[in-house]
Amino acid sequence: MLDFQRLVIEKQIQNEELVLRAIKRANSLTAKPVIIADRGIMDSLAYFRRSGLEDIKFKQLLEKLGAGDLMYNLKARYGLVVFLEIPPREIYNRIKANNPARQEDFDSAWRTNELLKGAWTGSNLKIVDNPEGTFEEKIRRALSLIDNELGDPPVEHERKFLVSEDISFPTGLESRLFRIEQIYLQNNSAEVSSERVRAMTLLSEGVTYYYHTVKYKKAKFGLGEKERRISKEEFIEILSSRETIGRVIKDRYCFAKGSSHFELDLFREPNIVKGRAIVEIEGGEDIKDKKITFPEFLKIGEEVTSAISNKAIAQGKASILAESPRIKVIS
Repeated sequence: MLDFQRLVIEKQIQNEELVLRAIKRANSLTAKPVIIADRGIMDSLAYFRRSGLEDIKFKQLLEKLGAGDLMYNLKARYGLVVFLEIPPREIYNRIKANNPARQEDFDSAWRTNELLKGAWTGSNLKIVDNPEGTFEEKIRRALSLIDNELGDPPVEHERKFLVSEDISFPTGLESRLFRIEQIYLQNNSAEVSSERVRAMTLLSEGVTYYYHTVKYKKAKFGLGEKERRISKEEFIEILSSRETIGRVIKDRYCFAKGSSHFELDLFREPNIVKGRAIVEIEGGEDIKDKKITFPEFLKIGEEVTSAISNKAIAQGKASILAESPRIKVIS
């Protein structure tokens, strides 16, 4: 299995690099190029785990192949990950009966499904489920996510909820823990909702990445967001040359459960919100009407989607969050 996965990853990297080189040489392109891959490199991590291979072997293999950065910053290579959730057992079995090439039974396919979601945890992961609709509707929703990502700027669709009790992550749940420092910059443009720089550290590896983000007001659709990765030097230069209006430090736990990818933020600064937590769920335009199924270990309070922003928290304007219970996270 190790030799086979090495061949799979090598081929995936070769294919992606081939397309990237072709795009760079196509000087006649008049539109923004888009690469859609049916599979990604991190899929192999799921099959490593399914075969009982250790994560360290996957990590070592990526480093040998020149893709070691992927383990730390999934967004560096894949701007969007659209995950098509396995259909319910009854539908899966009906599809399997009509397709002699499909050998996995539902339980085996479900295990692979969960391992794949875990492998992509911490990326810009959007999960598409459609338990009662058609496959065509599922594809329409997937294409809608891609279309939004290509917007100028993309629109951020999310919901936020207070967390009301201590959290203990269950054994076996894949999660990624980041320490995030967000510093907000003064911006008086009527079109801009907020501007910030961010240092994002993957605590398990001690690797830090830096970003510059501008969020734009879009009255009908929420906030548009333009984010770019920057160097540490540019991060420092921006902070030295711009007026700042507040800072947030938080621990972010990313994990996928059911048909949602969750971002749990436990705040460390400012002191007024220390120990308080918010969980965010991102999705497509339909997320505002979606019934969110939270995992049992998450005790959820009221929804605060339109009542709280990180910019307001950084400026000490977060009374709803400050009045919520302090919690601890055990992972």
